[in-house]
Amino acid sequence: SADSVIVLKSISAQVLQTESLVKTTDLQLKVAGPYESLKSFLKNTQSAWRLLSIDSVAFASPSSTLLRVNPSFEVSLRVQAYSY
Repeated sequence: SADSVIVLKSISAQVLQTESLVKTTDLQLKVAGPYESLKSFLKNTQSAWRLLSIDSVAFASPSSTLLRVNPSFEVSLRVQAYSY
């Protein structure tokens, strides 16, 4: 349904130099959506722990007036992604 939509507002990526065979990419994401959808998104991200590690999470909620009109929250994530 439209209530379960997560919007990707921004993304940036930087490949980190390492001596290892595993490549590490630093990702910064900003997503927005209803609380339950964001909760589900974070749970699904957590289940990919072998490929991702979440370094930081920051939440922003709308004002109480705006919350009644558009109950959308923003989450900023800093994630390390691992690949070969």
